Amino acid sequence: MLEPHAIEQAVKLGYVKTFGEQHDISKFSKNRLTELAEAIRAEVATLWDDTWEIDRILLTGGSVLVLRTFLDKYKQGSVLENSQTANAVGFFKYAKRVSHE
Repeated sequence: MLEPHAIEQAVKLGYVKTFGEQHDISKFSKNRLTELAEAIRAEVATLWDDTWEIDRILLTGGSVLVLRTFLDKYKQGSVLENSQTANAVGFFKYAKRVSHE
């Protein structure tokens, strides 16, 4: 079984290597990423009725680097430079602030 980091790498490269042979997964991964992006869009639509009123949506998390091109329908979406750690850093800063109140 592939570890999550190996799966992410395979998706980025478009192939998985087993027993010394490369197997193209680009079509499969593109279809699945499209489905995932649509699920994300649908969830956002249920949370925010009027996304057109939002100036900026910050996209964070390690997977956003792979999903970036699939989430391009959000014109106001911005991938943070440190997207892999941005959530953790944000929660850390919030916890520090709350603990001092």
